[in-house]
Amino acid sequence: MLFATGAIAGGILTVLGKGLEGLIASGTYALGREQIHSMHVYAAKMAGVFMISTSTISLQARIVPRWLVFLGYALAAIHLLITGSIEWIPLAFPVWVLLFSLYVLLANLVEAA
Repeated sequence: MLFATGAIAGGILTVLGKGLEGLIASGTYALGREQIHSMHVYAAKMAGVFMISTSTISLQARIVPRWLVFLGYALAAIHLLITGSIEWIPLAFPVWVLLFSLYVLLANLVEAA
C-alpha cells in the first residue's frame, strides 16, 4: 500500500513539476490527494490487523510477555478506530514492532548465553 501511495504521489509531483497547472483545474490533483489519503488510512488499518494476529499468535505460543500482547491489542484497536483523525497514530505500529523485535532478540541472546 505504501509503495502504491508513493507511486501516485510521485506521479502527481512529476506532472506538477513540469508546469502543467491544468492538472489542478481538471480535478485530477484532488482525486490523487484523496486517493493517497485513503490508501494511507487503509495501510494503517492493515497494520492494526497485523498487530491483532501477531498478538494472538504470541499469546497462544507464549513467546512474549502478556503486557506486550495487550499493548499490541490496545494499539491495534486505536489503529482500527482512530486512524485518519490523529496524525501520529500510525507511528505506534513501528514502535510496537521495535519493542516486539527487541524482546525476541534479547530473549534469544539470553537463552544462547
